[in-house]
Amino acid sequence: MNYPDVDIAEPAWNRSGVPWHAFYYRGNYPRLQPAKRSYDPLGVFHHGLSVRVWE
Repeated sequence: MNYPDVDIAEPAWNRSGVPWHAFYYRGNYPRLQPAKRSYDPLGVFHHGLSVRVWE
């Protein structure tokens, strides 16, 4: 948990059919998107598996 393994976001490596954010954030991803939109609307703070508000 909380290890940024960016390979899970690559469809070639993650063939499970489960979105990468479900592995990394579990069920919290939808709840984190409004917070990200509120505190970092320009996406200044990010990494390979950051919460994305543009999805």
